Amino acid sequence: MKTSTPHEGKMIQVKTKLKTKDTLSSNSALPRRSILSPFQRTITASAIIIAATVFVGIIPGTFLNYGFNYYQFLPTPCIAIPLVAAAALFSMRKRINEFRVIPLAVVVSIAILLPICFWLFRTRVHCFGGDGAVGVVANSNLSLSDFIPVTPFKGRLNGYLSGVFAKLCALVGLYEHCEVMPSILATAVYSIFFGCLFIWIAAMAFHKTPSLFLAIATAPFVFNFFGNIDAYSFSLTIGLLFLCSCIPAFRADKILARHLALPIFLWVLGIWTHPFHAFDGFVIAILAARIAVRWKRFEKIPDVLPVILYGIVFIVAIKVSKWGNAWFKWEFAQTPPTFSIDTFTHWFNMFFLPMVPLMTTFGIWSGFSPRFRCLVTTFLAESAVFFTMAFTLGAADQFNYQHLLFFFMMPWIIDLAARPFQHSALIPIVFCNLAFLMPMIAVHSTDATIARAEAVYPLDPCQHNRIMSWQTHLGLVLGDNLQTNPKVKSAVLRTFMDGAKNAQPPGFRGGNYIYHTAFLYHFGEFERGKKQLISILNGNPDAVRWFLSPRPGFIYCNRLRLWEDICAYFRQRSPQLAEPVENTVKNLKKEIVKTPYYVKRPSYCETE
Repeated sequence: MKTSTPHEGKMIQVKTKLKTKDTLSSNSALPRRSILSPFQRTITASAIIIAATVFVGIIPGTFLNYGFNYYQFLPTPCIAIPLVAAAALFSMRKRINEFRVIPLAVVVSIAILLPICFWLFRTRVHCFGGDGAVGVVANSNLSLSDFIPVTPFKGRLNGYLSGVFAKLCALVGLYEHCEVMPSILATAVYSIFFGCLFIWIAAMAFHKTPSLFLAIATAPFVFNFFGNIDAYSFSLTIGLLFLCSCIPAFRADKILARHLALPIFLWVLGIWTHPFHAFDGFVIAILAARIAVRWKRFEKIPDVLPVILYGIVFIVAIKVSKWGNAWFKWEFAQTPPTFSIDTFTHWFNMFFLPMVPLMTTFGIWSGFSPRFRCLVTTFLAESAVFFTMAFTLGAADQFNYQHLLFFFMMPWIIDLAARPFQHSALIPIVFCNLAFLMPMIAVHSTDATIARAEAVYPLDPCQHNRIMSWQTHLGLVLGDNLQTNPKVKSAVLRTFMDGAKNAQPPGFRGGNYIYHTAFLYHFGEFERGKKQLISILNGNPDAVRWFLSPRPGFIYCNRLRLWEDICAYFRQRSPQLAEPVENTVKNLKKEIVKTPYYVKRPSYCETE
């Protein structure tokens, strides 16, 4: 055996010292890669995101930034609020890192106060939303059949529940003091109720990780709980239950059948609620990848493969199957081309931008690990499906987009809740969320939403705008509110008159002029309305059919005065046409008794 001499040992020590010295000197020459800790990097990135959002959002005249341009329609000092928050966030980065626990009693107290918050800041003027405004007064005579759910193939669970909810609202007399169409009020109460339930469930599920709870409770999709016409709060609640049910499966070292039973049940229930729950399947695909690696023949399969395969199946279902065409396409108009600039604009505003803070934080803290790459692949697969869906309603359907945003965020939230993670790092996400959410609430809970609608609609190339002109689209949506609000009145008349003069192509201008005439009657300006009515009928007597169709003569106020002037015109000018016109009016009067559209008449309603 060879042994080292004392002299050799001394030489080894000298070489070790020299090597250590050389290493230190060489390291000192290298650039310092970790100047900031992950938490500091997260704070810095969040501050930059907030500042960039505000800066780009105040650039006027572009449609590309419509999802975060709310600051343009608020008082100028409001622009400084998120910037001050970003500065405070950066300066308090060390204290925020010590954030660990919020007492459960505080979280529950906040949840109890939510109904007041949601109601005080509810959407007042529904410039952006679905056709919920065009509804009738619910029948208060409830029967057992009203509580029998529809089958999945004949209707959605969400629509069934909202209908029952509207009838219960009528039963307790909620509509007697309604200043808007009853369907709007019922939908507002419905969305606020399930919004409170959503936040309460989140508080119970994540009270041990309060930063994750706050990140969920401040996300942009929460705006669906502020009384919008497009009420998706129940669907979001089912989605939250699905999210919570998947966390044990993500935590488990070995996935068992009991881990998958409840998620699959809630997945099916969710699809019955709304077709967007088909996006839950991406989470199931991630779980399938974890199950597959347990078998040797599949252990080398990339974990993103099931996600990609599910995305392909989803796209094929949308493009080919009757189920996909019925649920994800608008059958009354041709959808925009896949991967069009229009669809990209909506994706950029409603999915990419709100996801940037979450993806940035996850990437910084996970070191861009395989987990991060899998979730990014999932996001890209979901985005590919969205581009295939090719929404047709554009910016007017922004609440629907935010509804879908929840399903985009879901895999990330589940992974954060299921794995070890410094949850205090999520506090910057809360600030970024608030930079998106707070101006939305401020604009839509005030008349400022009208100014934003007038700025966004002319730039929005959605199918509704292409079919009827943006002036007609916006004017009808504003008019459906039935509010005694002078700003709504002036905006409706101004929009239709602009369409009568400037709508493109020019073929839309006549329709806008007809609507402008009908809405003059609607708002009680009978003299101006009568002059325009006579001018229209003198030029084209056949235009009378437009005043005797469901719109504009059927839904709105003072329609009896409009029909009376029409009958008087034909009795004087065209007696041969007077009788058929009067018979049509008689039939319409019988129909309106069956389907009332409001209980409390607005102040400008002088006739039925």
